[in-house]
Amino acid sequence: MKPSGWLIVFALLTLNSCFEQGDCQDQTSNRITFEFISSSTNKPSEIAIDSVTVSGVDKTFYKGEKASRIILPLTPGSSNTELKIYRPLGNISLNISYLERSTLLDPACGARVLFTLKEVSFTGSASKVQIIKSLISSVQETHVKIYL
Repeated sequence: MKPSGWLIVFALLTLNSCFEQGDCQDQTSNRITFEFISSSTNKPSEIAIDSVTVSGVDKTFYKGEKASRIILPLTPGSSNTELKIYRPLGNISLNISYLERSTLLDPACGARVLFTLKEVSFTGSASKVQIIKSLISSVQETHVKIYL
């Protein structure tokens, strides 16, 4: 094979491997980020949390912690998740409804699941709950603000 032929083969292999790596990197998550906001200052507010429970998940989160943001999983295989935030100054119950949609990432990589928030209703000691970003793609972003 001529030197230019080897160069073409090398370039194709390099491009192909980069293409495969780029397409198979999926950063989506089923974890939703909540931020607590002071109603009086409209700024993030750290609160004391006794514990947080999530329907369909056999684990207690944030037990005895203080936080201005919490990250929690949505119930897998469901379109609805209930959260209970237990805190000394009054509990908050959240009912989160969402769409769970599978999309093909790449035939070689498989599918990924995307979550899109539809509605968040609440009872308890919050004054307001607001969806900020409905597509759940990163835990670095705030999806829901809880006003206290």
